[in-house]
Amino acid sequence: MPPPDRLELLAAQTALTGLDFVAVDASQTQLDLHFLVDPAVMAPAFPGTVEPGQIRIRAAERDDDDFPILALLWPIVAGRQVLRIEVPFPGGFQDYVLSIDHPRVDPWFSSLRFSFKANCDSGLDCRPRSACCPPAEAITVNVNTTARDFWGLRGALMDFAAERWPDWKDRLAADVGVMIAELAAALGDEFAYIQDQISLESRFDSARELRSLRQHARLVDYEIDDGAAAAGWLSIDVAPGDSGDIPAGTAVIAPSDTGTPVAFEIGHGLADAEAGRLFPVDAAANRFHPYIWDEDLPEAPAGEVGPLWQGGRHVPASCLPRGSTELWVAGHHAAAIVLTDVPADPAAPLGRWMLLRVDPADPSRPMRRHIVRVIEVAEEIDPVNGDAAVTRIRWEPAQATPDDIDLEFLTVEGNLVPITAGRIVRVRFAAGQQGAGDPVLPRTVEREGPVGITRHLFTLPGSEDLPLTRIGTFPGQTVPEVVLYELRWDAPSDDWVRVATWDWRRSLMGVNASLPESTHYTLDDGIWRPIVRHWRMPAAYAGRQDPGGPPRFEEGRLVHYDLAFGAGTTIRFGTNDFGRAPAEGTAFECAYRLSGGRGTNVARDTITRWADTPLGFVAGFYNPLPTTGGRDRETPERVRRLAPALYRTITYRAVIEKDYVEAGERLDWVQSAGARFRHTGSWLSLFATADPKRHDALPPDLARGLLEHLDRFRQTGRQIHVVPPRYADVDLDITVCVARGYWRGDVKGRVIEALFGSCDAAGFFDPDNFTFGAPLYRSVLEATIQSVAGVRAVEDMLIRRRGVFDWRRLDGPYVPARADEIIRVAGDPAHPERGFVILRMEGGS
Repeated sequence: MPPPDRLELLAAQTALTGLDFVAVDASQTQLDLHFLVDPAVMAPAFPGTVEPGQIRIRAAERDDDDFPILALLWPIVAGRQVLRIEVPFPGGFQDYVLSIDHPRVDPWFSSLRFSFKANCDSGLDCRPRSACCPPAEAITVNVNTTARDFWGLRGALMDFAAERWPDWKDRLAADVGVMIAELAAALGDEFAYIQDQISLESRFDSARELRSLRQHARLVDYEIDDGAAAAGWLSIDVAPGDSGDIPAGTAVIAPSDTGTPVAFEIGHGLADAEAGRLFPVDAAANRFHPYIWDEDLPEAPAGEVGPLWQGGRHVPASCLPRGSTELWVAGHHAAAIVLTDVPADPAAPLGRWMLLRVDPADPSRPMRRHIVRVIEVAEEIDPVNGDAAVTRIRWEPAQATPDDIDLEFLTVEGNLVPITAGRIVRVRFAAGQQGAGDPVLPRTVEREGPVGITRHLFTLPGSEDLPLTRIGTFPGQTVPEVVLYELRWDAPSDDWVRVATWDWRRSLMGVNASLPESTHYTLDDGIWRPIVRHWRMPAAYAGRQDPGGPPRFEEGRLVHYDLAFGAGTTIRFGTNDFGRAPAEGTAFECAYRLSGGRGTNVARDTITRWADTPLGFVAGFYNPLPTTGGRDRETPERVRRLAPALYRTITYRAVIEKDYVEAGERLDWVQSAGARFRHTGSWLSLFATADPKRHDALPPDLARGLLEHLDRFRQTGRQIHVVPPRYADVDLDITVCVARGYWRGDVKGRVIEALFGSCDAAGFFDPDNFTFGAPLYRSVLEATIQSVAGVRAVEDMLIRRRGVFDWRRLDGPYVPARADEIIRVAGDPAHPERGFVILRMEGGS
């Protein structure tokens, strides 16, 4: 009779049980003993009947003392009742045997072997060794290592056949043996090509595919510059008495020497078009004329002194001087100059972009065009000139006029809209097999990813002919103009509905890697397209289902999709490890823009035509300035030259003091940094400090930021301490002679502004003018005071440095500072210990 299945017998009753396995806690002092029959269902009740003396834990291979037991518990773990054994300390690395001597425990399953180190990593392979087999008979073959193409491999195979089977002499092409040899030679040719490709792409100096070169460059934190599209402005001329809104994304074109017009779209990019932004224009804002407050004084006869400009003016009334930020235009136009531009910074005011255009009648004088962002509009009157209506417009200081402007030939144009090179393209596609009832969409290319997950790839149509538009100023940091929406088919409305937006990432892996559930995607270089088509009889594929990806069964052909060399951009989704893989049948809509490079930098006055249907309320338009910012993608030769140099130039480790100084000065707020190693016991500790911009002391939050920043660079075992910089606080007593005709109080106020600054300009003692080791030059200080209007001379200068020397005359050419000191004269009444200046004014009125 066959032996019984003891496990089945135990499972069929509730009186007895056996030991199943031991789960060792991470602390290794808690053992959860699982039973073959759940103690909770045993009858009579089994929990609580086991005593510590009935349990024995001993070493499996040595005759040691039994392991002590502290307590027994009966908790519920994962729905089953277990016996929890608590021991005072972890066991060793050898195996142990746990046994229970109890009448309710089957003697056959009353003990088991376990290890306290079950949760520890082990380099040992638990798989038993396979049986040793005798070596196969060696076949001596004269291998021709230079044979790597079809004909070379075919010849090598034929030579081998002649040596191995001398009786086979048939060499006809139709012979089965020759056919098999040629098939093997063709496969060998393919394999050699693949090996060569892998070898070439695995090296930075020989990689030919852009995606390989990009991955190599990222190993040294170098991002390839993909170029950028140009941007500019359009000045719109609205038909008289009309107005309207120009939608973002409206296309205009400029002629090109290649015959293909250069396309631009109104707006700052794809985001404006997707948000449905409108740019209002009005005929009332087409153009304004400046208001000239006074006529120019006549020129003085030869040999006589020229006119003295009243009110401190140094230019004629008809001239808008360089550095101006305001202008008066004739008439009241507050209703026409509406501030509709919303800035990116919520704290910044609303504005309106306007054009200052100067077209002098004399062709020898320069034509000027300057764009400003008006932030204030006020209607006023000229009480002297019959209460003439005027409107004052003020723009941001960042757009202060770079040159003098002749108001006589100035025209202000108020209908300015931004433009960006490129055209919007929209495409819908599906990842995998769509659900029943959904309209059929193009499918992604599918490739097997890790752990059997399908990787979905979709090439953006048209990207192989025109580059994907990218926006940005800094090389390597441009952002592609791509938006990806997840769709759902809505049967009642008979249309697709957007349900989510997926986010682009420069790379799914890195410092801020995508999580498994993140709806992220990235862009790969190259395109996936049909590479090989095999001709077959159509009947051979009748009724066959496509296993996945784009349609592969064409009329009489089997199509294979693969990555092709050259330009192009492909969307790549995650695989549930870095980035979520889209579910089978998920539909997407992708909006992206194509065009970019140097070719989008066009001259002024060239963008004058609509790309599509014109807008009726627009009489005309032009670009007053050349479009700028367009640049081509970085060449592979430039990447190979710069990436290693950048890796050696910008380091992310610090060893010597100079490394810490360079790392600290990478912070935007650091003007200069210092670092010194000191022995503080058994090791070296680094003491670092920084001279902050716009501060005369190191605030605690900036000190904490510097410490966290340098902690990323330090070596293991090196401590870093951030200390405040050492300031050389200086007091000055300066005697100033005031010129005749000037009030002492006025001159003193202007001297204080020259020394300590004002709202508009920094002063001589501005914290940014002094750093570690920078001396205080007396000649520069005297020249600063002497340049103030009303100062005749600096008569005397006394100096005192607190804690070093008392008041004395400043006779030397400069006040020195040590390499780790910063001269400070704060002039703050709340902190006189940080240095102050006493001004003694003599003479004047």
